[in-house]
Amino acid sequence: MGEFLTKPIFLVFICGTGYAAATLAMKTASTTPGMIVAAAIAFCLSAAVIAEVILLQRTQLGLAYVAILAAETVLVLAVAALFGEGLAPREWIGATLVLIGAGVISV
Repeated sequence: MGEFLTKPIFLVFICGTGYAAATLAMKTASTTPGMIVAAAIAFCLSAAVIAEVILLQRTQLGLAYVAILAAETVLVLAVAALFGEGLAPREWIGATLVLIGAGVISV
């Protein structure tokens, strides 16, 4: 189990999820500030940073950065869709370019 926790794909997932969850918590903090939300932001960012440091020890910087950005983009878009927040065409194009970039660099 310990070896699985250091696999790059798992670390990318943890980074993307941590950054996306922190983004959601920050959005929540803009309307409902409090210590619990601040603690959630700190926890999510800490988990993401620790996973990113381990990931950078195991993969190339460019690949790691784009993979994390792609994972975070997908998660943030999914959460935005769940909350009924529409995206402008410009934002969809940007997200698509990020995902294409992740695909190109991972080949």
